[in-house]
Amino acid sequence: MNRHTTVPLPSSAAAPTTAPAHSQSPSPPSPARTLPPSARKSPPGPRPPSPKSDAPGERLCYVNVDLAKSPDLVADFVTPGQYVQIRIPPALVDPPPSPAYFYIASPVGSRREFQFLVKSVPGKTAGVLCTLKKGDVVELSEIDGNGFDIDQLSPPEDYPTVLLFTTGYGISPVRSLIETGFSAHKRSDVRLYYGAENLQRMAYQTLLLIGLVQRGHVQNVYLNDKPIANPKAAVAVLSGKSKYD
Repeated sequence: MNRHTTVPLPSSAAAPTTAPAHSQSPSPPSPARTLPPSARKSPPGPRPPSPKSDAPGERLCYVNVDLAKSPDLVADFVTPGQYVQIRIPPALVDPPPSPAYFYIASPVGSRREFQFLVKSVPGKTAGVLCTLKKGDVVELSEIDGNGFDIDQLSPPEDYPTVLLFTTGYGISPVRSLIETGFSAHKRSDVRLYYGAENLQRMAYQTLLLIGLVQRGHVQNVYLNDKPIANPKAAVAVLSGKSKYD
């Protein structure tokens, strides 16, 4: 495999844009199922290891930010894997928590809103985001980061194999990539390897049609999977930390 693309950790701040936002809890985990690769842009991906209890007050939520009045910010989002910094204004919490960075989970070209995958942590920006009601206003920085190097995946005829590796909340930019599209229908072998601590922390299950669930580390599941037909015609997309969040 001679090509790969990663998304870097967020690093810098920028001037804010104010926008209304609200949070929602994800749907309950759906049963694991196996589907043929042709049934979806991203074929079934594996499993989580043994369940662990969340810290008190922690939960998973999706935060939707309405950007109908901020078309320039939406237009600046051009590549999956880019991110913004979110600030909580004193009008919501005084004193507000420190700003935090979040990857945009929405596809490029979303006209009205950005979605963020957030793990609620009490006392942090993420914790406040998971309590937002419709009409609450937050501040967003300008779009930051280079995102995935999509050119590494092109042309699909030369790179028929794409392997997507992600753990925990690294699924956010991968979800953006899948929804934006990378000519998956023109490739013969596209796989998603998605690791999480348990099914309750495995986001976007219905959307991604999560299939075969196995226990163990992502790399071990990959090694036990069918071999790549031609490693020189394969691309790996990496997102997430080396350990589960």
